[in-house]
Amino acid sequence: MIMKQGSGPVYHVGDRGDRHDRMWRVWFWVMLCLGFIAVLMYSSSAFAQTERLDPELARQMAQDSTIAPLEVVDALSQAWLNEESLTLLLTLDQEDPQVLWRIARAKVDIGEMLSDEGEAEAMYEEAREYAERSLAIDSTCALAHQTLAIAYGRIALFRGPFSAPGKVKAAHRHALRAVALSDSIPISLYVLGRTHKKLMEKGALVRRLAGLTFAREDSISYYFDRALEVSDGFMIQCHVEYADYLIEEHEEEAAREHLQAALALPLRDEHDAASQEWARELLSELDE
Repeated sequence: MIMKQGSGPVYHVGDRGDRHDRMWRVWFWVMLCLGFIAVLMYSSSAFAQTERLDPELARQMAQDSTIAPLEVVDALSQAWLNEESLTLLLTLDQEDPQVLWRIARAKVDIGEMLSDEGEAEAMYEEAREYAERSLAIDSTCALAHQTLAIAYGRIALFRGPFSAPGKVKAAHRHALRAVALSDSIPISLYVLGRTHKKLMEKGALVRRLAGLTFAREDSISYYFDRALEVSDGFMIQCHVEYADYLIEEHEEEAAREHLQAALALPLRDEHDAASQEWARELLSELDE
């Protein structure tokens, strides 16, 4: 570089090229770091996303040996690649409670998409066993309690809540435990709201005979409101379930708001498309 008095620096061609190369290298590493941060944001939380993770991105993460296996598992789950998530999990330490509850989650997710009810119920039973194994090792894991609550709830729905009151109580108990351990996981709050909603469809005598007297009318709104608050409103299924309840309570305008909110959201869960279809049907009925 040549310095000329009274002027700025004058670069030789070679110096200019070196400066360009340095700038290019800095830009490359900045973009690489930003990309890595984005990957971490996708995989760091059980409820960090507002929409489905791109399956190709999840598969790219699976090929990256620098990313922890459980982060890859969570990414595959968020991309609805549940079979691939389960395959990876079964190669990991089967005594690790974090692995075990994720196996349970994968089996619940797979079971929910099975058309054969017998196969689905068997998958939920397997999920229950893995979640219970996880909690036997670490009883303080909120997500293990949540997954166990979902598994019990699915089994109860197959058998009928009032035909399997023990399963309903177990679902309720573990959802409450999950919320007690971490009130920042909205799915447990949604499970509680839906449980109270389902049970309140029957009269007090039926609930008493089944031993399900914990159900409360005011708990429905409380838990649905809390779930939507914690999730910043990004729960399509909760919006629609809540709207269905509000319609029964003759609160049509509030119901309409929840249905419109559900239809405005991107899909995050495999069941969201069906919930949005239900939302359209309910809106159509309100407009009649």
